[in-house]
Amino acid sequence: MPTHDTIARVMGLLDPKGFQLNVANWMSECCEFIHGDVIAIDGKSLKGSFTEITDKDGKTGMVHVVSAFCAKHSVSLGQVTTDIKSNEIAAIPKLLDLLDIRGCLISIDAMGCQTKIAQKIIDKGGDYLLAIKGYQGRLHEALINVFNAKRLEENPLDVFTMDDNGHGRIEDRHGLISLNTSEIEDLAFELPGLKSIGYSLSFRK
Repeated sequence: MPTHDTIARVMGLLDPKGFQLNVANWMSECCEFIHGDVIAIDGKSLKGSFTEITDKDGKTGMVHVVSAFCAKHSVSLGQVTTDIKSNEIAAIPKLLDLLDIRGCLISIDAMGCQTKIAQKIIDKGGDYLLAIKGYQGRLHEALINVFNAKRLEENPLDVFTMDDNGHGRIEDRHGLISLNTSEIEDLAFELPGLKSIGYSLSFRK
């Protein structure tokens, strides 16, 4: 069995990008994807790590990675590193280049709600599920005008409801989906291939 030092020297000689690509290809071969599989893309900071790049105050930050997680197989399919959290937008397309996402649903938080990222997913044969938050400006405002608590109350038969009891609290979630993307008018054209828009409202007790 190689010693710790030998393993460290071998790993240090590997080309990170080449190794990353081969791992992603290997994981894709190990996991048989079918239409509708969910791949969640998210960024995380690695506690206890640090980068050689410093911010304006001369402080070093933690290593930040963007990874793709297959919910069905409970495995990470690949990841790329970024200098800071704001660089997730640039890292996500690089991560998508490593993956075969044909027939899969790609879930990304609000950071990834970008026209180019949506187009990238469509071009690679996948579908996307993107979150919208306040800093999306006009798009977020348009959704708030279409979906709200009043609409949920007026259409109870169209609302999906689920209860979750955990972590010392009870949470009620209510969701509504519309296939009429014209409700957000011309903003629908900012997301290529947009087929539906949804709204989720939760209450904690």
